[in-house]
Amino acid sequence: MSSRYVKLDVYFFGVILLEIITGKLPVSDISSYDSFNLIEWAVPAIQNDWPKGNYKFVDEKLGRNFDEDEMDRMIECALACVERYPQNRPEMSKVVEVLAGNIPRKNLKN
Repeated sequence: MSSRYVKLDVYFFGVILLEIITGKLPVSDISSYDSFNLIEWAVPAIQNDWPKGNYKFVDEKLGRNFDEDEMDRMIECALACVERYPQNRPEMSKVVEVLAGNIPRKNLKN
């Protein structure tokens, strides 16, 4: 498979992670006036709030009933996977290892 498609799969996995983290669908009804794009909403929200230890972007159904270390790994992986430029996205094998807690999050970057 072409590396272009591999990096596209990584991107889509990041979108799925963001869906799990936020509890939101990736897009809303495109025909509606107030359409919603998960990436455009979640990435800035996470980049603004997460470094401050604020998890208000997390699915409200979870409340605070989650392990912060596991959530941090998911967030780090999601952000890395949806990087704008494909060459900056990690390999899936690294994403899996970070999610499993086998390697530190800092090792996610290529």
